[in-house]
Amino acid sequence: MLCRAAALADPRAAYPGPHLALLSRFAPVCDEADAATALPLLREAFAGLPGLDAYQRLVYASLADLRASGIRWVRDEDTGHRYPDEWFPDEDEDEDESGDGDGRRAGEAVVGLPYAHDPDREHFPSGSLGSLRSPEYPDFPFDALAATVEQARLRCAETARQPWAAAEAVRAAAHAFGRDGTAARRAELRAAVRDRGCTDAAVLNALAPEAGTLRALVMTELLLGVEPGVLLRAHTGPAPRPLRSYGARLVLPAQQRGGPPLAALNERLRRAGSGGVTHGPARYHLPDGTWREEIDLRLLDDWRTGIEQAREVVRECGTHAEVTVRRRGEALTLHLP
Repeated sequence: MLCRAAALADPRAAYPGPHLALLSRFAPVCDEADAATALPLLREAFAGLPGLDAYQRLVYASLADLRASGIRWVRDEDTGHRYPDEWFPDEDEDEDESGDGDGRRAGEAVVGLPYAHDPDREHFPSGSLGSLRSPEYPDFPFDALAATVEQARLRCAETARQPWAAAEAVRAAAHAFGRDGTAARRAELRAAVRDRGCTDAAVLNALAPEAGTLRALVMTELLLGVEPGVLLRAHTGPAPRPLRSYGARLVLPAQQRGGPPLAALNERLRRAGSGGVTHGPARYHLPDGTWREEIDLRLLDDWRTGIEQAREVVRECGTHAEVTVRRRGEALTLHLP
């Protein structure tokens, strides 16, 4: 609501955009229902920021995704305030290395933890809360935040009450675009609001052909005065999986010291959004007087894509290498090219 109100107040503040990118860290995504709408919006918000590569946009958008961390939103019974709460297993669910007690055996998933039985759970984003947004912290401005959100809600509600927004032709065009989401339906909606007297740049810009589909759908929700996310969920589909991250090590043979340029490898991975170099090169002097060079990588989602890009760089440099990927508790070694 805060970001939508900001976009209405300033036509230059596109939604989703900088406001959502900045504030997303303060409202973590904790369940599938939220992820279905929040993550596509976040990815579009970071995609519109200048100066970032594809790797940064993907990683930064995932920082608010805490579904695999056992963090959940709860409501305080006394005040009604919402706050994030970190889930901890009960004492009888603690790991029992020997397997002789009542706890879980070593290596077993904790029952009840989100994605507990997913084979990729160790590769999902994880973390703990660093938040003062808790009933135990009396100085957190719960009331001020609630008042600000309510002010934003009222500002957003004004859009649907505009005379031009209440026109039958506008509402019919808005419903049609909400169902289909096509460029033609969007153009019809933009023409309808203009024909009925809308001169609000924030509204017209959001419905312009160059604006993203999600941005136009958000504006359509405001025009219709419906609950935020109603139209978005009809178009975004199920929630994407949490971003997976795999560690890998590229080892250059001793006789090939000075193999693939580090900058070329890093640039290729980051430009494609499939990974990046995290450490290296580290050079080791071997007993036989030769050298070995190692480069540590971080590969995202489908690690095979990153491996193929590394293979191309190695081939272009006229050398060869060995890469080991750590996945699902195992190490897989491949030879490049």
